[in-house]
Amino acid sequence: MPLSQSNRLETILDEATQSLHIHPLNLFLQSDFNESITIQCSLLFLNKLDKFICKSLNQGNSPAACLAFTVIHKCGKNIKVPGGQGLSALIAQGLVKKMLQWFEKCRQLWVLGGSLRDELLLNLAEDFFDALMEVHESGNIGANKVTESFLYSIGHMAVDPQIYILIRKEAIRKFNLILDKSPMELKKDKKILRSQEAADIMSKLASKILDGGDYDFQTALMEALCRMATCEQRKQLADHWFTMEHVSKAFVKIRDSEFETDCRKFLNMINGMKGDKRSVFSYPCLEVYLGQNELLMPADEKLEEFWIDFNIGSRSISFYFSLPDEVAQEGQWETICINGTEVNSYTITEEGKKKVLKLDLSEVVVVGSVNGSTLTIHFSRGLDVLPVVQKVFGLNKNMGFVKKTGTSVVKTTVKVIMDDNTSQIVPESQLSLGGSDKMLCPSR
Repeated sequence: MPLSQSNRLETILDEATQSLHIHPLNLFLQSDFNESITIQCSLLFLNKLDKFICKSLNQGNSPAACLAFTVIHKCGKNIKVPGGQGLSALIAQGLVKKMLQWFEKCRQLWVLGGSLRDELLLNLAEDFFDALMEVHESGNIGANKVTESFLYSIGHMAVDPQIYILIRKEAIRKFNLILDKSPMELKKDKKILRSQEAADIMSKLASKILDGGDYDFQTALMEALCRMATCEQRKQLADHWFTMEHVSKAFVKIRDSEFETDCRKFLNMINGMKGDKRSVFSYPCLEVYLGQNELLMPADEKLEEFWIDFNIGSRSISFYFSLPDEVAQEGQWETICINGTEVNSYTITEEGKKKVLKLDLSEVVVVGSVNGSTLTIHFSRGLDVLPVVQKVFGLNKNMGFVKKTGTSVVKTTVKVIMDDNTSQIVPESQLSLGGSDKMLCPSR
């Protein structure tokens, strides 16, 4: 970026505030802001940025607000004001306090958006949280202020049913990231995780797990609980969080060292308990192909099946996998999430002993060294996946279901699993293809 251009940010911001004409600001942000670039601004810069963001959000102009958040995320470290440079200088002027006010205005827009997908509001969430994490990672002062100011607010937002689920999923992911990267002094002090408000948030997180509507969202909620409470604390609190005894017993068996696989067993159990009324359907598959490229079951010897999650709440399917050209290492998984907006059409066919779901995607999906515009998943022919696929992607995208010849009767079979003098009813489709009835985590 030419030096003369690097010093124009404040002027561009002034002009955008007057007219909300954001094209010049958008062009400015296309530049490469390396460490050698310094953006000279006055002491009034933060107030001007605040004025622009508040005006944008008050008018519901989320694209304009997104650009302002990108200023913080992309070039905050390059901004120099009298007395200091970078985000630390803006933090000293009260940046975090202003961001809390911006967050509340954003939250009001997210609530107004309701439970329907809105790309503009999704982008607003992503850009706001990117800016927030940039401040959090700018140093200990930024990390302390963001943790103390935002942790509870983000936690409450993540379980607010008025807000679209994918926005809440973005919030809970950042909640976990803040917990993971909190300064050591806060972790040692632990007051922030031992307050009554923290206890209230943990109870809400636990209750939301039961009807999360999205497997990854449920997993992130579980992760948050396990980060906020130690194993011993979870044993003490499980009965308070989960009223059903077999659920609380299963929860305390989740081990931090085997979180992914233990979490899978726990979530399969609680989702399966609701039968056809559940909001997440998890089915074991046989094979998956992205285009012509096979995606393999995650490299984990403790994982018994290759699970595909059909998420009714987020209208998506998701799964974890390993790439065939990688050296398989436990704990290093890839993930794919296909939303309904990314699917042009789908078909389900029966080929021998397999039921094949093929998704025609609107854009090429790239994962590592492989890519494809179709996703093909092979299931056992005995699994009736059509009703669930229709719930996720709708009837109008169904290009036909080619059935085998002859008459068949579809039956819903359930099994009663006994454990420690308790019982639970689990639909057969939630069980392993190998016939294993083991749904609970192994004892410690």
